[in-house]
Amino acid sequence: FNNEVWRIIGVFKADDGTGNIENRIKLIRNDSIGTKYWDTSGSNKWSVSSLGRELNSSYINTLNTNHAYDMIDNVKYYLGGYTNNTLTLNNMYSYERKISGSGTYYYSSNPNSWVGKIALMYASDYGYAAGDACTGNLSGYNSSTCTSNNWLYNSNNEWLLAHVASGSSNSFLTYNGGVSSGSVSGNLRAVRPTLYLKSEVQITEGDGTSSNPYKLSFTKNEDTSNANAPVLASNMIPVYYDATAKVWKKADVKNKTIENRWYNYENHIWANAVTVTSTNRTTYLNAKVGTEIPMTDINTMWVWIPRFNAVTPSNYNGGTQALPNAIDVTFVKSNETAIDAFTFGTKQLRGFWYAKFETGHTTLASSTTANNLGCTNETCTNANGIIIKPNVKSLRYNNVSNFFFASRSMEQIGNSFGFISSEVDTHMSKNNEWGAVAYLTQSIYGRCTSNTLCTEVGINNNRNYITGIGAAPGTGNTTSTSNSYDTVLGMGASTTSNIYGVYDMNGGGDDYVMGVFASSSKPMSGAYAGNNSGFNGPLSSGTFTSGVDFPNSKYYNLYTGTSYQGHALTETQGWYNDFYKFVISGNPWIVRGGYYGNNTVSGIFLTDVFMGSHYEYYSSRMVVTNE
Repeated sequence: FNNEVWRIIGVFKADDGTGNIENRIKLIRNDSIGTKYWDTSGSNKWSVSSLGRELNSSYINTLNTNHAYDMIDNVKYYLGGYTNNTLTLNNMYSYERKISGSGTYYYSSNPNSWVGKIALMYASDYGYAAGDACTGNLSGYNSSTCTSNNWLYNSNNEWLLAHVASGSSNSFLTYNGGVSSGSVSGNLRAVRPTLYLKSEVQITEGDGTSSNPYKLSFTKNEDTSNANAPVLASNMIPVYYDATAKVWKKADVKNKTIENRWYNYENHIWANAVTVTSTNRTTYLNAKVGTEIPMTDINTMWVWIPRFNAVTPSNYNGGTQALPNAIDVTFVKSNETAIDAFTFGTKQLRGFWYAKFETGHTTLASSTTANNLGCTNETCTNANGIIIKPNVKSLRYNNVSNFFFASRSMEQIGNSFGFISSEVDTHMSKNNEWGAVAYLTQSIYGRCTSNTLCTEVGINNNRNYITGIGAAPGTGNTTSTSNSYDTVLGMGASTTSNIYGVYDMNGGGDDYVMGVFASSSKPMSGAYAGNNSGFNGPLSSGTFTSGVDFPNSKYYNLYTGTSYQGHALTETQGWYNDFYKFVISGNPWIVRGGYYGNNTVSGIFLTDVFMGSHYEYYSSRMVVTNE
């Protein structure tokens, strides 16, 4: 597993934290990953321990060989313990799973369970590995009989999961082969990570001996593109499209069953997820796989863009300006080099959720009033009216800061989408995020069937700005909505040429992105904001606009020169004959995609510039990253 030797503790019926109980293989790493404190702050509450946080963040990202990370399941780990170590194996097994008993099985308010991916072995796991020769209390397992027969004993003093319930600072550990206890912050002890595999992981090779160990793999229905599995935020629901019934249904989040498969990037099926209105949210979250989720209950739709690296293209990658060749894209894990769209502040992302359609609104989309969102901070109540779905009108007439603050307000307390601010970061699409979608589109995972055969994204040519409409590239504009997103021509305007891609990337409305020019002679928060963007910034005269300060730098891309390689800018200039202009001081904000009337010059590689002010043609895109 992960090209390392791990041991199989056993096969257990385990809860994945949602009440779904299945048989799962439980593994423990054969060797310690080093000596560490159980918790540096001195608390024996595993759910907040420093070791638990490390194992489920920096350490888990090292499990990146042969889909190891994707094989690990969320599981409910029981956290019961006891007041001392003088108890029998069977009693310890029972006590670990107690759900109440403050002072005896739990210290104070310590939780009785924790849902996560990586933990430590139970004291009972260690005890049962000694076999039938040892039947006394666990403290006496240090005898030669118990240690020589215990395949989990490796002469190390190592941490166990259970805490000592008589106080707040001690946890159980193995000591000279027996089970003892110690201060969680008093001594460094060996750590061997323990995990459960997803139920669809199977043994495909080997006989289980040290010379020919078992090798593990997914079932044949699993996507083998190496794309990172989607990371759902709370209240996001995975969906697939039932082409026969023409409806969206709840997908198999484990991506196991072929009839309910969630994604397969090899076959241009990008993972989709939705949020729904609060009315039936609990119903759909608890519904079984295959349950229909009507469009009337959906308020936002998202597409997962997995972390990847790419070779920066040039010279149409061997094709022509009208028909460029594929961009070389390789899916990578969190600790592997990727294009910078997957770096968000200090975080390395496994991927991000991109709005499936341009931004709409339940009440404001038809308004022509300037800056009708009225959003000047991150608690804008009008953001609750945002919708991202097909066959609705795009929201326009707002400047950059209104769109931005609306995007940030999507995670405010009481939001209509179910987002939890401590879990996600909702924001307006940066230019490099648009560029990442463009790169993936122009690859063998998007609209290219080979390295030399790609097709241009079709245009949304609806002059009423209805989302998800499709037509052949270069087609003149129309008011017709017959070519909706689920028709043949509609799907031709998707990034995947099917219903699973991102729409409105060519035509519809021009899309503002958070990409801005910096003027070294007129700096303001490091950026030149332009007239009426809503953000503070110098005008050409040197005076300043009225507005709010620029947000954190993780929310925008800053450009200082006359070109840029790597964000689907200079390196893809003119691809498919798309219009191209780079930002300058007078028009510092980047606009992507073109609008319905741009005809042949619009497209996913179109780059235009503007002042950042409200305008009839301009809409926006939203993004969700999991923190």
